[in-house]
Amino acid sequence: MKHNALNWINRIGLVAGLGVAAWLGVTGVMGVTKGPLPEPLEEVHAEAAGEHEHAAEGEEHALHESPAAALEVVSTKTDAVDTCCPPKKGVVEKAEGHAGGTPPPRNAAEAQAEEEGHEGHAHGAEEHDAGVHAEEADHAGHEHGDEGHAVGAPGEAWCGEHDVAEAQCAICQPGRTADLKPGESLLLRMVSETSAEKSGVRVGFALAGGLDTRQELLGEVTYNQARRAHITPRVTGRIEEVFVSAGETVEAGTPLVRMSSPEIAAAKEALLTAVSEGNIASKRLASEQQLWEAKATARQAVDEAQATQQKSAHRVAAARQQLLNMGLSEGDVADVLKNSSTSAEVIVAAPFEGTLVEQHAVLGELAQPGVELFTLADLTSMWLQMAIPVQRAGSVQPGDHVAARFEGLGDRVFDASVEWVSPEVDSATRTVAARAVLDNSEGTLRSGLYGRMRLDAEDGEPSTSVRVPLAAVQHYDDRPYVFVQEAPDLFEVRQVRIGSEAAGEAEVLEGLGTDESVVLEGAYLVKSEFLKARLGAGCTDH
Repeated sequence: MKHNALNWINRIGLVAGLGVAAWLGVTGVMGVTKGPLPEPLEEVHAEAAGEHEHAAEGEEHALHESPAAALEVVSTKTDAVDTCCPPKKGVVEKAEGHAGGTPPPRNAAEAQAEEEGHEGHAHGAEEHDAGVHAEEADHAGHEHGDEGHAVGAPGEAWCGEHDVAEAQCAICQPGRTADLKPGESLLLRMVSETSAEKSGVRVGFALAGGLDTRQELLGEVTYNQARRAHITPRVTGRIEEVFVSAGETVEAGTPLVRMSSPEIAAAKEALLTAVSEGNIASKRLASEQQLWEAKATARQAVDEAQATQQKSAHRVAAARQQLLNMGLSEGDVADVLKNSSTSAEVIVAAPFEGTLVEQHAVLGELAQPGVELFTLADLTSMWLQMAIPVQRAGSVQPGDHVAARFEGLGDRVFDASVEWVSPEVDSATRTVAARAVLDNSEGTLRSGLYGRMRLDAEDGEPSTSVRVPLAAVQHYDDRPYVFVQEAPDLFEVRQVRIGSEAAGEAEVLEGLGTDESVVLEGAYLVKSEFLKARLGAGCTDH
């Protein structure tokens, strides 16, 4: 009896050992699994652990009740574990390796360390997954960065090829130069940071102040055309007498020549005839009115006499005006009427005070309207005709002071003021005519005298213009531009407003300051880079 009991106990221990080994094998499989188990497996694992606790209690009870019941409990537990969590192949083999003996003992410290190891594996897996996600996010960030590189300010497209805002790229948007105003610019990216320097581009600063406003200009003295006259007869006639000669100074109304003109005689006769007819018409009208009052005539006769008298008056007025148009004065006409003269004599007189600078009248010659007899000029003032380069004409205004020196007059300076600036440019000389009035009360100046003068602008606001070499200013579509350096390989294509040009320099009135690095030499090389955009498509065409 005792012997049989011992055999049953040994068998139960063997079966229990096999069950524990299988359970340890399943736990080991879970321990080496990376990361947490899927939710269905976690639930099965928890259920299996609970059943194992009940099974352990059942084993103790089975030892006291019945060996067969104990075996049934162990068998049920083993089947449940094998069903819910089948171990991997390698783990099953390891479990089978322990099946023949007692499983290795584990104390509480080892179990806790093993559980922490499992958590570490799971945490490491999470970190690994997080690292993968971070790498993916970083890769996505690079892609987003590429998109972000194509955007400057919010909503502004970016030219990735030239690394500037697309709207400011001079290579991709060359047509935008037409919209620029002085001081506005586009950006031009060179091929490399050293290409400009290697090609001979030299950068420097503009000089403060405009060009010398006292530059010497050429000028010529002429007669004051407002006080100059070509004296010609108003009728055809023969010169009977010449009273003056060239070089003389005459007063207004001074007789110059006496002519004999049949036209004058006919005009005088017409006047006298018109006056006589007018007198007769007036007498007839008076007679008809008396008869009308006496009721001795019809009203029609009075009206006809009145009409005739008015026509005669018109003829007298016309004949009188004809003599005035021929050059006779009011006194001359009065003398004709007073003396009933039909003389052919006519006197040509000076229209104003001046000097007879030219004479063409010759005694006995036939003079005709339009043929000059004398040239009369007022020499108390002279004109100074100037030719201003078109680049400087915009800065010259009426009232500007002029200081002039003339050949043959030593160092004497004649002061004048600008009176007029022409609105036209001479197509041959590319200059603008201007005029100043010179005082010549002493009679020193003569027409045709050449001289040099300095033209000063009127005092006003301090000049804010700067000066650069002429080569620094490049033209595109008839607009002036300079190139301002922002970086070794980045230049502004900036529109400016140009003033005067002289002595190899250009005056920049607007669009450039003295604190900006501007291309002084080799600007045409930078311009050639800009013009390359005309030969190919820019980034906006991609």
